[in-house]
Amino acid sequence: NTYTTAADIEHWLKDEWHLETRVSLKNPPPYPRNYTRCDGYENTKVHHLDQLDRFWGTWWRVRESYREMKHFEDESGWQFDAVIRVRPDFAFLRRADVSELESAVRQGWGSGKSYFITPPSSFIRQQNMNDWAAACARPSCDEYFEMLTRWENCEDELCCWGWGPFYDKAIASSSVEYDDSFALFPVVLVRKNYVACNRL
Repeated sequence: NTYTTAADIEHWLKDEWHLETRVSLKNPPPYPRNYTRCDGYENTKVHHLDQLDRFWGTWWRVRESYREMKHFEDESGWQFDAVIRVRPDFAFLRRADVSELESAVRQGWGSGKSYFITPPSSFIRQQNMNDWAAACARPSCDEYFEMLTRWENCEDELCCWGWGPFYDKAIASSSVEYDDSFALFPVVLVRKNYVACNRL
């Protein structure tokens, strides 16, 4: 079925999954047009800006979702312990085990150095940060969800990079620790006509 309004989606989530939600539908504005490729672009395999519309749209929605969550926190007067972001085209191969993330929260990870858990690097063919998924203890989460703000403001010459190199460059100046976890993210990408089993 196609759900075209926020109310349609809220009703579907309630009827099918018994979830009380607040849905907001937004479209990203046009991306800033004053960007050029970074030095060294020609020597990499990643076409950093060839899909800039998709890059901008993806990370704008990620950031906007996070800001909606923060708005909810401000309204309600309490804060989440952790945040998990996943792509909508994931298939979970088994139930996710959140104990590693719960342990990180209990130990106070993220209150000093930022700490993230990502899918296994052997799955995503990309080390550390990526657009697949991330989990963070709440104090760490700005580093991931606000990366696009640094790109948009062209901090540290980030604005001429897209996709792969962007992640590492966006957080290179921050004290960030990573773990990858198949227990938390036993996932594979699902496309219209196939499942990306070659990643397994």
